[in-house]
Amino acid sequence: DIDSGDDIFKAYGDSLANLIEINEFENSFKTNLPTRVFLGLQVYSYDHRHRFGFAFAGTFLKDNFSPAASVSYDMTVSKHFTFKLSYNYLRYSPFNIGSGLVFNFKPFQFYILTDNIMSAIKWSDQKYINFMFGINLVFPDKQGFKKGEPVIIKR
Repeated sequence: DIDSGDDIFKAYGDSLANLIEINEFENSFKTNLPTRVFLGLQVYSYDHRHRFGFAFAGTFLKDNFSPAASVSYDMTVSKHFTFKLSYNYLRYSPFNIGSGLVFNFKPFQFYILTDNIMSAIKWSDQKYINFMFGINLVFPDKQGFKKGEPVIIKR
Protein backbone atom coordinates (compact mmCIF):
# COMPACT_ATOMS: atom_id res chain seq x y z
CA ASP A 1 0.00 0.00 0.00
CA ILE A 2 1.85 3.08 -1.24
CA ASP A 3 -0.43 5.52 0.53
CA SER A 4 0.10 3.93 3.96
CA GLY A 5 3.26 5.96 4.61
CA ASP A 6 5.34 2.83 5.29
CA ASP A 7 8.73 2.43 3.65
CA ILE A 8 7.89 0.84 0.28
CA PHE A 9 11.45 -0.50 -0.21
CA LYS A 10 11.36 -2.24 3.18
CA ALA A 11 8.01 -3.83 2.27
CA TYR A 12 9.38 -5.10 -1.06
CA GLY A 13 12.55 -6.34 0.65
CA ASP A 14 10.53 -8.23 3.27
CA SER A 15 8.33 -9.78 0.56
CA LEU A 16 11.39 -10.84 -1.44
CA ALA A 17 13.07 -12.30 1.65
CA ASN A 18 9.95 -14.40 2.33
CA LEU A 19 10.17 -15.89 -1.18
CA ILE A 20 13.85 -16.85 -0.96
CA GLU A 21 15.25 -19.33 1.52
CA ILE A 22 18.50 -17.96 2.93
CA ASN A 23 20.94 -20.36 4.62
CA GLU A 24 23.98 -19.10 6.45
CA PHE A 25 27.07 -21.23 7.02
CA GLU A 26 30.15 -20.53 9.08
CA ASN A 27 32.42 -23.00 7.28
CA SER A 28 35.64 -21.50 5.95
CA PHE A 29 36.84 -22.02 2.41
CA LYS A 30 39.82 -21.07 0.28
CA THR A 31 40.13 -20.38 -3.42
CA ASN A 32 42.98 -19.19 -5.60
CA LEU A 33 42.45 -16.22 -7.86
CA PRO A 34 44.19 -16.19 -11.25
CA THR A 35 47.39 -14.16 -11.25
CA ARG A 36 48.29 -12.24 -14.39
CA VAL A 37 51.72 -10.90 -15.31
CA PHE A 38 52.40 -8.23 -17.95
CA LEU A 39 55.73 -6.99 -19.26
CA GLY A 40 56.28 -4.63 -22.17
CA LEU A 41 59.08 -2.74 -23.88
CA GLN A 42 59.12 -0.25 -26.76
CA VAL A 43 62.16 1.13 -28.53
CA TYR A 44 61.96 4.12 -30.88
CA SER A 45 64.30 4.98 -33.72
CA TYR A 46 66.17 8.28 -33.52
CA ASP A 47 63.64 10.09 -35.72
CA HIS A 48 60.66 8.41 -33.97
CA ARG A 49 59.34 7.09 -37.29
CA HIS A 50 60.04 3.46 -36.38
CA ARG A 51 59.07 1.67 -33.18
CA PHE A 52 59.88 -1.87 -32.11
CA GLY A 53 57.91 -3.45 -29.31
CA PHE A 54 57.80 -6.57 -27.20
CA ALA A 55 55.00 -7.60 -24.88
CA PHE A 56 54.65 -10.63 -22.64
CA ALA A 57 51.60 -11.71 -20.69
CA GLY A 58 50.98 -14.78 -18.60
CA THR A 59 48.21 -16.18 -16.46
CA PHE A 60 48.71 -18.56 -13.55
CA LEU A 61 45.72 -20.88 -13.00
CA LYS A 62 46.20 -23.56 -10.31
CA ASP A 63 49.16 -25.64 -11.58
CA ASN A 64 48.98 -24.22 -15.09
CA PHE A 65 50.75 -21.26 -16.69
CA SER A 66 49.39 -19.83 -19.95
CA PRO A 67 51.91 -17.55 -21.74
CA ALA A 68 51.38 -15.08 -24.56
CA ALA A 69 53.97 -12.92 -26.32
CA SER A 70 54.01 -10.33 -29.08
CA VAL A 71 56.79 -8.74 -31.13
CA SER A 72 55.75 -5.68 -33.11
CA TYR A 73 56.99 -3.06 -35.54
CA ASP A 74 55.30 0.29 -36.24
CA MET A 75 56.29 2.66 -39.03
CA THR A 76 55.01 6.22 -39.23
CA VAL A 77 54.69 6.76 -42.97
CA SER A 78 53.37 10.32 -42.71
CA LYS A 79 51.92 12.62 -40.08
CA HIS A 80 48.51 11.09 -40.79
CA PHE A 81 49.33 7.42 -41.36
CA THR A 82 51.02 4.61 -39.40
CA PHE A 83 51.48 0.98 -40.44
CA LYS A 84 51.74 -1.84 -37.87
CA LEU A 85 53.02 -5.41 -38.14
CA SER A 86 53.22 -8.01 -35.37
CA TYR A 87 53.83 -11.64 -34.52
CA ASN A 88 51.69 -12.96 -31.68
CA TYR A 89 52.26 -16.22 -29.81
CA LEU A 90 49.41 -17.77 -27.87
CA ARG A 91 49.66 -21.17 -26.20
CA TYR A 92 47.04 -22.86 -28.38
CA SER A 93 47.55 -20.71 -31.46
CA PRO A 94 51.29 -20.20 -31.97
CA PHE A 95 51.30 -18.72 -35.50
CA ASN A 96 49.56 -15.35 -35.66
CA ILE A 97 50.86 -12.56 -37.86
CA GLY A 98 49.01 -9.32 -37.30
CA SER A 99 48.75 -6.05 -39.14
CA GLY A 100 47.10 -2.71 -38.67
CA LEU A 101 46.54 0.75 -40.07
CA VAL A 102 46.24 3.93 -38.02
CA PHE A 103 44.98 7.25 -39.40
CA ASN A 104 45.72 10.38 -37.36
CA PHE A 105 43.49 13.41 -37.87
CA LYS A 106 43.70 15.26 -34.57
CA PRO A 107 41.95 15.05 -32.28
CA PHE A 108 40.67 11.80 -33.82
CA GLN A 109 42.71 8.67 -34.45
CA PHE A 110 41.07 5.87 -36.46
CA TYR A 111 42.46 2.34 -36.46
CA ILE A 112 41.78 -1.11 -37.89
CA LEU A 113 43.81 -4.10 -36.69
CA THR A 114 43.91 -7.87 -36.90
CA ASP A 115 46.13 -10.29 -35.02
CA ASN A 116 45.74 -12.98 -37.69
CA ILE A 117 46.27 -11.80 -41.29
CA MET A 118 45.63 -15.31 -42.59
CA SER A 119 42.01 -15.02 -41.45
CA ALA A 120 41.58 -12.10 -43.87
CA ILE A 121 43.44 -13.78 -46.75
CA LYS A 122 42.09 -17.32 -46.55
CA TRP A 123 39.12 -16.90 -44.22
CA SER A 124 37.29 -20.14 -45.17
CA ASP A 125 40.11 -22.28 -43.73
CA GLN A 126 40.48 -20.39 -40.45
CA LYS A 127 39.11 -21.34 -37.05
CA TYR A 128 38.55 -17.72 -36.07
CA ILE A 129 38.56 -14.26 -37.56
CA ASN A 130 39.49 -11.25 -35.48
CA PHE A 131 39.30 -7.61 -36.55
CA MET A 132 39.39 -4.61 -34.25
CA PHE A 133 38.54 -1.07 -35.23
CA GLY A 134 37.86 2.08 -33.34
CA ILE A 135 38.34 5.75 -32.74
CA ASN A 136 40.64 7.32 -30.15
CA LEU A 137 40.57 10.90 -28.95
CA VAL A 138 44.12 12.26 -28.87
CA PHE A 139 45.00 15.18 -26.60
CA PRO A 140 48.39 16.89 -26.99
CA ASP A 141 50.77 17.31 -24.08
CA LYS A 142 51.82 20.70 -22.70
CA GLN A 143 54.19 21.32 -25.62
CA GLY A 144 51.19 21.48 -27.90
CA PHE A 145 51.12 20.48 -31.52
CA LYS A 146 50.28 22.52 -34.56
CA LYS A 147 47.05 21.43 -36.18
CA GLY A 148 47.66 18.41 -38.42
CA GLU A 149 50.98 17.50 -36.77
CA PRO A 150 51.59 13.83 -35.93
CA VAL A 151 51.08 12.60 -32.40
CA ILE A 152 54.72 11.40 -32.22
CA ILE A 153 57.11 13.79 -30.48
CA LYS A 154 60.28 14.25 -32.53
CA ARG A 155 63.44 14.99 -30.60
